[in-house]
Amino acid sequence: MTFNVVVVGAGSAGAVIASRLSEDESRSVALIEAGPDYPSFDDLPAALKYGYASAADIATDTHLWPYSARATRWQHETPLPRGRVTGGTSAINGQIFARGLPEDFDAWAAQGNEGWSFADVEPVYRQLETDLDFDDEHHGRTGLVQVHRYPRDSWLPPQVAFHEACLAAGYEDCPDMNAPYSSGAGPLPFNNVGGIRASSALTYLAAARGRPNLHVLAETTARRLLVGGSRIRGVEVACGNALDVIEGDEYVLAAGAVGSPHLLLLSGIGPVRDLERAGVRVALDLAGVGANLRDHQVVDVWWERGAALDVPADAPVVQVALRYTASGSRLRNDMKITIRNRLTIPGTDSAVAERTLSIVPGLELASGSGTLRIASSSADVQPVVQLNFLEEESDRARLREGVLLSLELAGDAGLGALVGRRLSPADEDIASAAALDDWLMRSVRTSHHICGTCKMGPAADEAAVVDRHGRLHGIENLRVGDASICPDVVRANLNATTMMIGERIADFMRA
Repeated sequence: MTFNVVVVGAGSAGAVIASRLSEDESRSVALIEAGPDYPSFDDLPAALKYGYASAADIATDTHLWPYSARATRWQHETPLPRGRVTGGTSAINGQIFARGLPEDFDAWAAQGNEGWSFADVEPVYRQLETDLDFDDEHHGRTGLVQVHRYPRDSWLPPQVAFHEACLAAGYEDCPDMNAPYSSGAGPLPFNNVGGIRASSALTYLAAARGRPNLHVLAETTARRLLVGGSRIRGVEVACGNALDVIEGDEYVLAAGAVGSPHLLLLSGIGPVRDLERAGVRVALDLAGVGANLRDHQVVDVWWERGAALDVPADAPVVQVALRYTASGSRLRNDMKITIRNRLTIPGTDSAVAERTLSIVPGLELASGSGTLRIASSSADVQPVVQLNFLEEESDRARLREGVLLSLELAGDAGLGALVGRRLSPADEDIASAAALDDWLMRSVRTSHHICGTCKMGPAADEAAVVDRHGRLHGIENLRVGDASICPDVVRANLNATTMMIGERIADFMRA
């Protein structure tokens, strides 16, 4: 099979790229997805359709990659959920549709990535959305993704009490977290209007279905790229027990921050030492593949619910947040705290989760970074992911402060009336800075916003994998177009930015 463009991965970015490129009727586009496809809304399983489905609903089905990661040297590996279905991780996520800060993108541009400043990307954010709450120069009204915020009269009691505690502590009221220079406490923006999870499959891909030049190849797993000199000759795929090769003029990897670098490594593109150790023939020495793994680091402070507090099982987990700048930090809004109406630590017994209330401080722009390395030449063996959380003292200090602030907010009269006995951290865990650091190293976890493993940058940057247009350094007809190209994580949940990256890469390709 031969196409003009082959896109690997039908997730947050890949579905966007394929949809936009197939608007040109003369361009044939193949969209390869390892997981299942649900062509109509009625076909979609409830766990993917409804935004209030719990993590357990999704974790027990067939829509996740079996990835795992180690957060710190003190912890064992834990699951790293990534969507394996059309829509990718946008089909299983928490649906917070927040934008990165202007400073995030201006920093990208300053590293040699012209075209990625905030002035460049804000119009693309607007293009994505139909904002149901705000109509001004910063918000879109005609995009495929509807965005809303829960109105205050619908906030559950913990959310109201948390917001009031933040204001009482001196933080600003923030009605719109997608306003460029906003800060403080307020409602989060969501893309789940009417309780329906607006994935890239239900928005972009749904709008493109029926085009004869768009071919969605579901349950088809890309195993490696076939490299011939400075060009890609095809993608080896597995469909059931059969192997095949899909050929194209151009190729785009949009398999995510784990899948895209892993596919490059399996194809012999990456650090020579790692490839040789795994028994992979080296096609291109590219040291940055799998390095620079970035994420948001969070920890859960949790209590038994107060006896009088009743939260419906199908209620939103979170509705409001506090964004603030850590003491002494030069990075605006480098911290975020949310209150969860039930515990959301993966693997927690559902009966326990429903009896608890948690406050979750998170580090939005860490100093440290992790790695992804190939473990075997077999595509069936998952890569080794080391998140390397809290290795930097500045990261520990900021998250330590976040825990103490969470405890202070929980002491507010309104919020304090809703919580019972504190379950974690224990009193001995907060007895000293050293004790708190120990607890953090045992308890910190991913916020599921990994990115950066195919860093974007000029050829002079030895850590860069792609240029500012997503083109792989050293390969003429291959691009990467997903969150893995982020030079650093943005100070926001990642889904809106990943979809924006898809739009941006499609623009570059059409140009």
